[in-house]
Amino acid sequence: MKPTIQQQRQYLQTIGFSGKPRVNVNTLIQIVEKHIQTFPFETINLHDSSLDDTRSKIDNTDFTYVYNHVVVGKRGGHCVALNTLLQTMLTAFGFDVKPIAPDTIWQCADTPIDERTKHCAGIVKLQDQEYLIDAGFGSVGLLSPILLKPGESEQFSEKFRIIYTEDYPYELQLWDDQGWHTLYGVTVERATKEDYKSIDRIQSDPSHDDCHFSSLLLCTKPFTIDDTHSGRYRICNNKFSIYQNDKVKSEKEITNHKMLSQLLKKYFGINLGRKQVRFQDQEFLGFHIRNQPSSLLHSYPTRHREKNATLSLLLDTDEKPKPAAKRRLGV
Repeated sequence: MKPTIQQQRQYLQTIGFSGKPRVNVNTLIQIVEKHIQTFPFETINLHDSSLDDTRSKIDNTDFTYVYNHVVVGKRGGHCVALNTLLQTMLTAFGFDVKPIAPDTIWQCADTPIDERTKHCAGIVKLQDQEYLIDAGFGSVGLLSPILLKPGESEQFSEKFRIIYTEDYPYELQLWDDQGWHTLYGVTVERATKEDYKSIDRIQSDPSHDDCHFSSLLLCTKPFTIDDTHSGRYRICNNKFSIYQNDKVKSEKEITNHKMLSQLLKKYFGINLGRKQVRFQDQEFLGFHIRNQPSSLLHSYPTRHREKNATLSLLLDTDEKPKPAAKRRLGV
């Protein structure tokens, strides 16, 4: 679906792009960077128990759904949502965009190639050059388009590179103090909408075995300090961190729901109100009995696929505990 003129204008206004988009490298860089710095990568919905019975209605490959949720609703999303929005908008502005589905390697390099989970990204062809664009690889992803050919790219305070490998046409890597780390293998075949739907079904369902986020509450967004320096805001479970120039500037523990909501509103522009992020008292009981450290348990419920079975053992009964009444949380 092509965005309406009004949707295009609202999108550009939201990301802070002024003027008329033109099909050139400068416009591409501006839109991609502003998009990434406006819409956070976040997995909050996966931890909202009110969505359990309606999760099948979520379709991050549908532009209208994504636009209303992210742009109008002032939210973020995982890779499918953020890249669907970016690719659809760039196409509407006249860019030649090819959706792709790379293989994730970050933190799972030992996983066999045919078992690696898929990611979403895009390739823009412009003036006989190809650029890799990606608005949704969490707290370590690209900050700007990168030429799809071997070489390094300084992107504000961070450094990326493209390399050739035997397994993939290209691999995208990130530099840190320990050296180069591969984020994903770049496939160049055009991904279909069904490919993206398959990825979305996995990453939007906390009960799916391959969902990365069922035990990870994550919200992260980069910001620029000046033309060459940048940082990232990051919530990971019960920790809030601010990175500047690729170093941790500050970090603190999130101790209650009010604090979480305030941080989301201040640093990410997300206003949960009283409708998101709920927990069940039985989940708390089970984890308190197991005496797990706070870093593994925060009070905005990380999903645990076997929580009912665990509670049955703890309570010495063969019956699964009945769901407790849900409590609404927020400011």
